[in-house]
Amino acid sequence: MKKRIIYILLAGIATLAGKKVLDHKKKEAQVDHLNKYCGTWSFTDTSQTHHELTIHSDYSFWLDDRSLGTLLVEVTSEKLIVRDQYGFYLTFSYNDMLLYDEANDSAYLLSKKS
Repeated sequence: MKKRIIYILLAGIATLAGKKVLDHKKKEAQVDHLNKYCGTWSFTDTSQTHHELTIHSDYSFWLDDRSLGTLLVEVTSEKLIVRDQYGFYLTFSYNDMLLYDEANDSAYLLSKKS
């Protein structure tokens, strides 16, 4: 009987430890997804005006040194989606290096500034 209780306790502890490790790895993966989006990106709009988009680690987007008042919607290794202060979505597709702006229904080719 004592052995059975010990086995049950050990199994419970192992399960909790495994869950803790998996949760930590998921958190690290999400941080890694965001880190590649952080930095300053440049693009040219349809009227040939040059812009700089800065993405900070707190998910905030700044366009030409002005905050867009963004709220994080989703971040994966392929895309980062935020909603701006007016309710429109901005989608950064990392694989294509495109920023889609729902407000203008336009996509812009991004290049990372060093």
